[in-house]
Amino acid sequence: PDKIKLGTSTQINSPIIFGFWEPIILLPASIFTYLSPEQIKLILLHELAHIYRNDYLIQLLLRVVQCILWFNPFVYLLNAAIELQREMCCDEWVMKKRVLENYLKMPDRKFLI
Repeated sequence: PDKIKLGTSTQINSPIIFGFWEPIILLPASIFTYLSPEQIKLILLHELAHIYRNDYLIQLLLRVVQCILWFNPFVYLLNAAIELQREMCCDEWVMKKRVLENYLKMPDRKFLI
């Protein structure tokens, strides 16, 4: 996406993303009182990973399948497993990005060839 907006709300307890063509990352307003700027940066990177991975399409597909096969308990287990994997992939993306940033900031780094 070309534009990603950022907003806050007092009505939510955890970060959410909504919107397809112009996604909006919505953070709880209280997040700024108990988290450090570095922690907020990591949360934003995590949410950006969801956007860049197009996770909303996967979630949409999962919800359609769940509506069609609502009677099958394995669909709910599969949805939960896929959702967990999506979150872990985004966490891994953030950690890789952070390690790379820290490495590039090191004054005496040596490039491995």
